Amino acid sequence: MKPDISNIRIADTTLRDGEQAPGVVFSFEDKLQIARMLEQLGVDEVEIGTPAIGIHERDEITRLIAMNFNFETSCWCRAVEPDIEECIATGVDIINISLPVSDILLESMNKDRRWLMSRLERIAAAGYSTRSRISFGLQDASRADMDFLIMLCGLIHECGAFRVRFADTVGALNPMRTFELLKELRENTAIPSIEFHGHDDLGMALGNSIAAAQAGADYISATVNGLGERAGNCPLEELYFALKYSLNIDRAKDLTVIRRLCELVASASGRAIPESKAITGSMAYKHESGVHINCINRNRKSYQLVDPGESGSDDIAFVIGKHSGVAALRAFFYTRGIDVSDHDLEPVLAEVKEYACRVGRGLTPEEVNDIFQKISGKDKNIPVTDVCCRKATEKDIPAMIELLRQLFSIEQDFEFDHDKHLAGLKMLCTDKDSCILVAESAGQVIGMCTLQILISTAEGDKVGLIEDMVIEAESRHKGVGTLLLERMSTRARKFGLKRLQLLADLDNSAAFEFYRKRNWLETKLLCLRKRF
Repeated sequence: MKPDISNIRIADTTLRDGEQAPGVVFSFEDKLQIARMLEQLGVDEVEIGTPAIGIHERDEITRLIAMNFNFETSCWCRAVEPDIEECIATGVDIINISLPVSDILLESMNKDRRWLMSRLERIAAAGYSTRSRISFGLQDASRADMDFLIMLCGLIHECGAFRVRFADTVGALNPMRTFELLKELRENTAIPSIEFHGHDDLGMALGNSIAAAQAGADYISATVNGLGERAGNCPLEELYFALKYSLNIDRAKDLTVIRRLCELVASASGRAIPESKAITGSMAYKHESGVHINCINRNRKSYQLVDPGESGSDDIAFVIGKHSGVAALRAFFYTRGIDVSDHDLEPVLAEVKEYACRVGRGLTPEEVNDIFQKISGKDKNIPVTDVCCRKATEKDIPAMIELLRQLFSIEQDFEFDHDKHLAGLKMLCTDKDSCILVAESAGQVIGMCTLQILISTAEGDKVGLIEDMVIEAESRHKGVGTLLLERMSTRARKFGLKRLQLLADLDNSAAFEFYRKRNWLETKLLCLRKRF
């Protein structure tokens, strides 16, 4: 009969097996934060430590148990009486008693199968009085004799244990072999529950864990970021998404906590998250190929199985480089409020590809902008030959009017009229280094500019370069202010604008949505309630 895997339970062991990774020590605050996020994620069990390590460890375990998290707690111990008694004293829900079961492991410890059997008999005879449930960990089970394991599980069941942990201790299995072993163990033992604990020495811990679930395992053990000894364990975050997308099983309460959880564990352990790591790697949601980007623009699922927002990660991003196409460049500039035709993008794309090959990597946004400015700058109406900074004066107002006229008269459906639109232009000094030019129309403030720089053009004329342009638009004023909003982002950078700020009442939904979607440069949404 095919096992029902819809209720598979997740046992996290970051605080025990994860902390066994060489050089890793979690502070109590680290453990507390990790436990809280694991609770938010919705894990079923958290193995919180090994009491036999010492009094400090036992104290922290007891404090964590007292928090009454919404998951079962478990502790790990060797199959010796003092270790077991220390686990019982903590009041933990589950005690994981570890037994070496492969001949190679027993021999390396100067033990044999007879020792193992006598240990099990003594533990059973001790008749420990505890509310804790007992689970036996079959260490190195993947290299043990299966007939011996089946017999051993029968004795463990007679001892009253509710579970055995089948451990692929050195990561020797592959998914097909895992399925065969777990299926055989499931069909030939009466033990109520089987847990699979996989290590990643051959990079197959996640695949083996999924195979174990399909074969009938009731619990899957994992750690955040796959943290653990040697190559680590099955990564918890990848396990949740593999269950969801490969088996259609969603066991999480809140997947969006995953990104923060993984970053916390990375920081606390000193183990950085690899760039190309599944689910949380910085490259997991980035694309460069022109074909991929074209398809993603039509359907995000085409080349992106997992939505980055599901794990709390940043949205899909396009990397501009050797393999980019026009679609990637168009999207790059569109998100910055710059509309460029495909025809105008062709020379920019050619330069981008050449530059990427020369430097041997993708381009930074600043490098893409520099290439665009270099190429598109040839067509500027105001060629720049010299730039100097100084405080603006009243004499600069005519130059500012001319620049505003050029900035705002960029569409055929908007005819610039100085007398009508900028008749109220005036300057307000704010400090010794700058001033603000205010444009009013019919009593409404429609634009404010801080002028700090003058440009000498090839013709020798002085034209003001805006460093900070501030536009105020109110929902009741849908004339010039709205037009300024719509036009500024498309041409601002061509005129050297370094930052655009929108000062709008927060109830101005049109203005808010415009800039929220465009995310133009360093755009800031502010609330203006007073006049300068």
